[in-house]
Amino acid sequence: MIEFSIQDMTCMKCEKLIQDAAYTVDTSAEVDVDLANKRVAIISESSPEYFANELRKQGFTPVQI
Repeated sequence: MIEFSIQDMTCMKCEKLIQDAAYTVDTSAEVDVDLANKRVAIISESSPEYFANELRKQGFTPVQI
């Protein structure tokens, strides 16, 4: 499992953008966005760096945990 802390995630729109970014990397990924705790968990065989790069493209600042 890949986990990120994304402190600049603030709303439901952010949640949707993050999900879309993850699915851009891996359409079969399992993505769990926890808006209240500002965390994202992704189950995928793809590299965490691919997800981090895509999240950065969407304007977020992911920190892998």
